[in-house]
Amino acid sequence: MNPMELGDAAALDAMATALEAEGVASAKEGAEQAHKDFQDFEKNNGAGFPYQPAVASALKNFLGMGSFKISQGRGQHWLLEEKEAEQMGIAIAQCVDAYMPDTNSPFTNMVMVCGMAIGPRLALDMMHSKRGQQAQGGAGESNQ
Repeated sequence: MNPMELGDAAALDAMATALEAEGVASAKEGAEQAHKDFQDFEKNNGAGFPYQPAVASALKNFLGMGSFKISQGRGQHWLLEEKEAEQMGIAIAQCVDAYMPDTNSPFTNMVMVCGMAIGPRLALDMMHSKRGQQAQGGAGESNQ
């Protein structure tokens, strides 16, 4: 088919050039967006949504301690595996980041880091205290 039969060859050339430029711009935009997505993915610690690693780590520890305590009374099936606690901690931290963004501050980070260090020690103190009370109660009953 002869392009002259379709109309003005210059207009067709201009349309082809415009479409080509638009395609290049679209491809460039797509590449830039893919690069931005990859940077966000790396910035988000390899997760699809942003989160604070300190918050996720603290939650993982608290979930692990909580599941340990629950498993003592309810059975070993309640004990979370470390990977499960980690995944749950990240998921909760992502929700905190998305729905409570004001909590991401140096103060919150300090509370979380200190909580990670002090929380397990407090839990151990409470467990030791409870065992001591049970031992005293049991010893007192056997003496009577």
